[in-house]
Amino acid sequence: MVDFSLFQSVYQYLYTQKYAVGAVVIAFLVTKLLHWCIKSCNKTNQYRRMVRQALAAREHEMKRFVELYGDFVPQARQAEIIKMSASQIAEEIRNGKLTSKEAVISFGLRAIKVGKELNLLADTALLQAVTQAEEKDRQKKSLSTLPPLYGVPISVKDHLCTKGLLCTVGYSCNVAHGKSQADCVYVQMLKKNGTIPFIAGNVPQGLIGTECFNYVWGQAKNPYNPARVTGGSSGGEAGLVATCCAPLGNGSETGGSIRVPAAFCGVYGFKATSTRISTRGALNTQNHYVYTHKELPMVIGPMSRSVDDLILIMRALFGNFKATDPLIDRSPFDEKLLQQTRSRPLKIGYCLDDDLHEVSPAVKRAISMIGGKMREKGHKFIEFEKNWFYDFGKIGYEIVTAIAPNDDISVGLKGEKHAYMFNGSMLLGRLPNFMIRLVSLVFKLIGEERQSTLVAISTKKTLKDFHTLIKRKEEMKRIFFDYWIENEFDCVILPVFPIAAHRHKEFEFMFPHTAQTVGVNLLDVAAGTVPVTLVSKEDLHYETRFKDTNAKLLRQNVETSEGMPIAVQVCCLSGEDEKCLGIMKIISELLPFNHFPPEPKK
Repeated sequence: MVDFSLFQSVYQYLYTQKYAVGAVVIAFLVTKLLHWCIKSCNKTNQYRRMVRQALAAREHEMKRFVELYGDFVPQARQAEIIKMSASQIAEEIRNGKLTSKEAVISFGLRAIKVGKELNLLADTALLQAVTQAEEKDRQKKSLSTLPPLYGVPISVKDHLCTKGLLCTVGYSCNVAHGKSQADCVYVQMLKKNGTIPFIAGNVPQGLIGTECFNYVWGQAKNPYNPARVTGGSSGGEAGLVATCCAPLGNGSETGGSIRVPAAFCGVYGFKATSTRISTRGALNTQNHYVYTHKELPMVIGPMSRSVDDLILIMRALFGNFKATDPLIDRSPFDEKLLQQTRSRPLKIGYCLDDDLHEVSPAVKRAISMIGGKMREKGHKFIEFEKNWFYDFGKIGYEIVTAIAPNDDISVGLKGEKHAYMFNGSMLLGRLPNFMIRLVSLVFKLIGEERQSTLVAISTKKTLKDFHTLIKRKEEMKRIFFDYWIENEFDCVILPVFPIAAHRHKEFEFMFPHTAQTVGVNLLDVAAGTVPVTLVSKEDLHYETRFKDTNAKLLRQNVETSEGMPIAVQVCCLSGEDEKCLGIMKIISELLPFNHFPPEPKK
């Protein structure tokens, strides 16, 4: 038998000394709490100190750049250069009408003046870029043929590792790593084709969301209205291109992070089929180089003020990664597929509303404008019998939150405070599934139907749950593509977002409305953004069947959105990237978007 007398003796002793024992326990807990607080404060202060140093170094370089080159290019010539597309700059350099140094300096000065003012900028490598431009101008005389983008200055998103630029991913802890010592494969290819990376674009903390805010570079502001977001996560890139701070931006996406900011800022953006562009060497949301959400593939792609630039860069990249990434499709750019879009009538599908929202009058008008122009040219323009993209978007959200809604962000923070956009997801990530379902039920009972749906799909998944989810996705894809093939569609045109760019600090409510762009990524089809028009006075109203907070915010945003850009996304089947670009080119010719944002107010 077990002798319990010893346990009884210990218990009786502790009971007689209960106040002392309680004091010891409390002292221990207080000590642990104080230790955690001190450690957290030290980490926060360390990060703030590093950020201040990085910003001071950037400011010093900008000041030095202006001192050295502020008067190098006449003001009138600068104004001409910054309005040129990347294709035009490359042509001017090739013909000897422009030097690479003049181009770098003109865009550098513009980025210092406007990009910094709107917090579109992340890090800069201005002096390094001038040195590279001078070298290219010298080498040009001895080269028999020039690469297609020779001497063109470009911007890169702040997670595409580029030698000489900080790569923070929006996390303060990454400032400690210093300037990147090597280029990711995508940037290597850009440089091989003659480009000069000279600045990086701002991103959200951890590359997640439609709102570009982090504790390193601050809050990016939409150039058409600083009270609104640039979109994300490539928002800095889109803003820099829109404001003529860079002729060509380079972003990335897993759920619309090229297409959404391109739409919000009124520029063209392209997401290729994921197997055609390498992502090797680019940091991801968790601060490492292995992208883990293979069911929702990450794609890197360009943003510009013309479709010709997108074609130029894809022509230079497709099929040329065989020496650097064996997993990428080796098919070269298909010129025949690009030209076929002009040789016969096209059959174009389109979608408008879905189960989550109705689109605004401005978005409906943009799609109607495209339909009218396409029909005039003899093309068919037919509404899809069902808008599947929201359903695919929901599955995409479930895949990303399978471990926990806060998993990607919490891994990358390393002691840093999370940004305000993630309050809800950080809380959900700490709750067990039964509590998440309870929160979803509460939202439903108080009339917040859409928030209830988003919370409900954020439960953590077992391996069996995940396997079932993937099976459901594959069955939906089969039905969807059967419908596409049977009806012989060349492309489908969708809203990028139901409204124009939304206001700051509304991301947690607006995030569900990116479902259609997430759905496109899940399908891994080729897709690009085409800006079409600006919101007019006649568009400032919004009707919806919903009566929740989202409806209120959508209505408020629409009613104050006059003058904001409106865009659509054009989608073609996987591998038909050239066809997608060709159709984007046709739309841009039929409905040219020649708008520029106003100059920032001092």
